[in-house]
Amino acid sequence: MKKFQIVVVIVLVFGFIMAAVSPIQATDNLPINSEVEKVELTELQKSELAAIHKEIFEKKKELVNKHVEFGLIPKEKGARIISKMEKRYNNIDDQGLMPQWHKLKDRY
Repeated sequence: MKKFQIVVVIVLVFGFIMAAVSPIQATDNLPINSEVEKVELTELQKSELAAIHKEIFEKKKELVNKHVEFGLIPKEKGARIISKMEKRYNNIDDQGLMPQWHKLKDRY
């Protein structure tokens, strides 16, 4: 019985310590529901972002093709994955290369 009491006390003390020193969430100071100011990108900024997005897309596509080549995923599934990636890439391009963070606010 004494061991049980010691374990309970240790768990309670540990719980209080963890509650007291818990890390502050990175999003605690961010206004979730407030409107973010509208930012307009210059043509140079847009071209830089487009180049990075294109490079990332090509690398991901290369990775999927290697998975297909090595037999990790079937060819049909690889084609579906690449098709979805192309749709997302086109959506990013259509949105002017601007992230759509407001669509994710309910997830976090």
